[in-house]
Amino acid sequence: MNQAEDWPQRVALLLSIVVVSFASYLILRLPAHGARWLNPLAIKLITRLMGLLLAAIAVQFALNGLKQTALFQK
Repeated sequence: MNQAEDWPQRVALLLSIVVVSFASYLILRLPAHGARWLNPLAIKLITRLMGLLLAAIAVQFALNGLKQTALFQK
């Protein structure tokens, strides 16, 4: 918000926050109802894929953090 120079940029930022919040709500709310229709095998598969994705993101964060330390600076 500090980088927004005028009102249109601030409105666009706030609108973006609202849209992302609503999308996050839908993404987190719908699986609670949709899990009843899924096969238990599909739920296990999705759980494992999400775990793999989370692990990949964690490794990327760790590598980015290590790259910024003095140990890996030239």
